[in-house]
Order: sequence, then C-alpha cells, then structure tokens
Amino acid sequence: MPVQRIQELEWLIPARSNLEQNINIAAPEFSINNYESLIYDKAAQGFNYLRAYLGDSLYDSTMHDYYRLWKGKHPHPDDLRDVFKYHTDKDLFWFFDDFLGTTKRLDYKIARFSKGRVLIKNQGELKAPLLIAELKGDSISSEKWEDGFEGSKWFSTNPGSYSEIQIDPNHEMTELYRLNNNIRTSGIFRKADPVRFQILYTIEDPDKRYLIYLPSVNWTNTDGFMAGFALQNGTLIPKPVEYFIMPFYSFRNQAFTGYGKISFNKIPYDNFIRLASLTLEGEQFGAPGIQDYQRARIGLDLYFKSKSAIDPINQKVSGYYTLASDLSQIESLTQAKMRSYLQFRYFLNKTCIINPFSVAVSLESGKSYQKASMELNYKYSYGGKKNGLDFRVFAGTMLKNDASDPFYSFSASGRSGREQYLYEGVYPDRFTEFPRTLLSRQMTLSEGGLVSAVNDSLGYSRWLLSVSLTSSLPGIVSKIPFKPFVNLLLNDHGSGNINRPAFFYEAGIKAGIWDYFEIYFPFIVSDNIKTITGSLRERIRFVFRLDKLIHLNSKY
Repeated sequence: MPVQRIQELEWLIPARSNLEQNINIAAPEFSINNYESLIYDKAAQGFNYLRAYLGDSLYDSTMHDYYRLWKGKHPHPDDLRDVFKYHTDKDLFWFFDDFLGTTKRLDYKIARFSKGRVLIKNQGELKAPLLIAELKGDSISSEKWEDGFEGSKWFSTNPGSYSEIQIDPNHEMTELYRLNNNIRTSGIFRKADPVRFQILYTIEDPDKRYLIYLPSVNWTNTDGFMAGFALQNGTLIPKPVEYFIMPFYSFRNQAFTGYGKISFNKIPYDNFIRLASLTLEGEQFGAPGIQDYQRARIGLDLYFKSKSAIDPINQKVSGYYTLASDLSQIESLTQAKMRSYLQFRYFLNKTCIINPFSVAVSLESGKSYQKASMELNYKYSYGGKKNGLDFRVFAGTMLKNDASDPFYSFSASGRSGREQYLYEGVYPDRFTEFPRTLLSRQMTLSEGGLVSAVNDSLGYSRWLLSVSLTSSLPGIVSKIPFKPFVNLLLNDHGSGNINRPAFFYEAGIKAGIWDYFEIYFPFIVSDNIKTITGSLRERIRFVFRLDKLIHLNSKY
C-alpha cells in the first residue's frame, strides 16, 4: 500500500468518528491524535488534492513563487492564498476556507448511469472539485475534473467503450467514503462492490469491501467443545455499518450456538451529538435442562461532542431493550420463557493520564421491579504512568420490587454467571454453583463489589452503599503484577434474621493482567463474612473479561 494510502487511513479514523478539528487552528488546540493525523496526514493529502486539481505545472510555479517571495520571512496563511490568487483565476474558496478552516466532509456518491450520463450526489458538506474517470477493466481510459456542487447533478461522459465510471480512482481527493464512488455500465448489480475475503486481519483499503474470517473454537460446561468461525467487516476504520458474527456448532448437544452484533452508526455534522449508534445484538448457548438460553438486545448510544477536542470530558447516554430467557426457570430446569428489561444510562468520564474519573447513573426496569444506581470511579495518580490509588463508590436503591426472584435486587458481592439474569459477560461455566469447579469462581465485579461470594447466603439488598480501594505498589515493586485492595459495604440487612443495616469489609491482594484477567485473594474479612464463607480457599475468585477482547473497537 502506498504511503499516501497509509496517511489516508490515519485521518479517516478521527474523521469517521467525528473527532476532527479544523486544520488551520493553533498547534496547542489540537488533540494529541489529531495533531498527527490532521496536520501531517490530511493536510498533506489536501495539498496533493490541490496539486492534482490545478495540475503539476501551475502548482509548482505557484509554490516556487511563494518561496521566492517569503524566504527568510514569516508568512501567514493568507499570504499563501494571495500567491495562488495571483497565479490562477480558479475559485479556491473550497480549499482555503472550507477544507482548511472547517471540518466539512467530502463525500460524493454515484447514484445512476443512463444513456452516457452519470448522476452524482454530494452527500457531504464540502463543495470541492471532483475527478470523474472512465475505466476499462482496471485501466483508466479518460478522466476529467468537474467543479464542486451541492445536491445532485448530471454529468456527460466521454463516448467510448468503458466498463466502469469511478470518482477519484487514484485517491487524489479526501473522500470520506469510497464504496459509493463507482458504477458499472452494464450488469444487474452495477453499484455492488465485490467482497474480498481475508483471513485473520488486514489493513483495510477504503475503496474495497472486506469480509474478515477466522476459524474459532469454544468450550462451555453445557455445550462442550464447539467449532465455528468469526466474521467481521474490519475494526481499523469506523464504518456506517459494522458487524461481528460468531456461530458455533456444539458436538455434545449437536446444536448451533453463537453470538452476533451489528451496529448502524451516524455522524451528524456540526451537532451536539458526535455519534449515534444503533445496535442489534443476540446470543444463544446451551443451558441446564436440555435447553438453550437466548438473549436479544436493541440499543441506542448517543455520544456527545466535547466543548473542544482537548477537553478530556466525554459524555454518553444509552437506552437498551433486552429480551432474555428467565434465569430462575433455567436454573429450576423448567422450560424458560422470555422476560423483557429496559435500561437507561448516563455516562461521563475524564480521559487523561493524571487523576482520570468516570461517573455512571443507571435506571433499570423489569415487569416487577425498578432500580436506580450511581457508580463513581476515580484514580488518584502518583508514582508514574497508570499508577495510583483507585476509588470506586457505588450506591443503589430499589424503587419497586414485587419480584419473587431475589437476584433482581442489588448484589453485595460480584455476580457469578448463574446470577447474571441479563447473561452479561462471557462465562465458560455459567450455571455451576460456586465453588464446585474452578471456573465457577469467575465473577463480574459490579454493584456491591465484594469479592467474597456472599450472595447465596446473605441474599440480595434493597439498598446498598459500597467503597472499594485498589492501590499500585510503590517504587520498583510496582512492576510486580500485584495490587492490594480493600472493600467496604453497608446494606439494608445482615445475615440470618438480622434486618437492620449491616457493615461488611474485606482486604487482600489481586494479581493478573489488569482489565482482562484478575484473581482476588481476600485474606482479611469481617466476622459476618467469615461466618458465611469460611476459609480463604472458599473466598478466592477471579475476573475474566473475554468480552472486552472481542470488542476492542469500542467507540468510547
């Protein structure tokens, strides 16, 4: 791939995420990523665009004259513009004002071809010149520059035997989307692009459509060994439609299982919403009782635009509707019906190296319950990059609870797979009771945040308040993959017949690969935890975030 294409890929990532800035702003106003991708990549390609439009001879003579006039001096942007005005009578407002001075996007689309004419629509905001080419096979037979426009416009093509019409085949322009830039002159699906199959991974060419596949294997305690494959359309460059599909065949149950997700993304121009993403997601895997559990979810995520690109504050609101197999019926080995859930969430985070934090406010509703919660995560930074003291504060209360199943209330400790009524996370041994197997010790640390498995004995809470602290080790020992932790919790009841508020605590160390795999050793616990859990061996649990590896192309 030519260097120019690599530059194009680098600026397409912020452009399709709606994170671009004007090219002509002062250097301190750029975000770290935009400083490189816009100044060194998009701006460079923009001047190549201008060169292609004006022609090498006119462009070179203009730049030579500019150098002659301003060598040894300090020119300003308007001085370069004045030199171009002197050398050409072409209107370059699209370049000096819109391309350099705004974040307007360039996106021409070929809509129709009929009787030697081609209909082109401008789906972007930038009215810049476009290059229309006729191709015979892979060879360009003729090409012509046309002035920019808004809306739609018909253009006449040259007479001759050509098989395809394409906008900018050599990537001279700064097009945002190129899969709508071509049409064949004959055939049934004239605008369809052939799909390129690629195993494992590829650096994506913007004007090619990819299907990336990977043979996959899986195992769960209920399905046994599974074989299948993963399909996706690329993770490097954001796309209007993104999908990830992973079907499996269970040899033990002789049945199909799997997971799938498709997202439809929209990036409005000059709007307080930076990105809107509509997602459809579903999965089916085996469960006890010779049946499967199913989960289907539709969700809308709205990412808000920050005040400036260097502002570390980001905000998002989400709404989800989930249909899932009734977990209590699954565990009682009866035929499970589908239950519906609504979730709403507001998320704010400060993404910076020093003292980052995040706040999440959530509302959840089912047929017989409603609950609200707030979670704060804060890192007090010290002693080097990513080192510090991590605080987590969680508070939750039930607004309504008529459910006969207790696990809809708040859990004091991390939920195991058999407590995840929304079937969140990836659990190889989802339904085995703790601690019968090694994998049954897997949990998701949420809500109360205690490591010790107390939910089955203690029950679930109408309200709770918890504080968790984790610290990096000081000095050179910080490189050792161990961190001490302390968890404190207050809820509306204790164990046994105690119904008054109760206090719990635990402390220990955790080890592992942060954010992906962590194993917890709660050495010190309060007496009310010790009476429930017994020895340290009965309290050791781990977190395994395989789903985080799957969704590496997170938008936030």
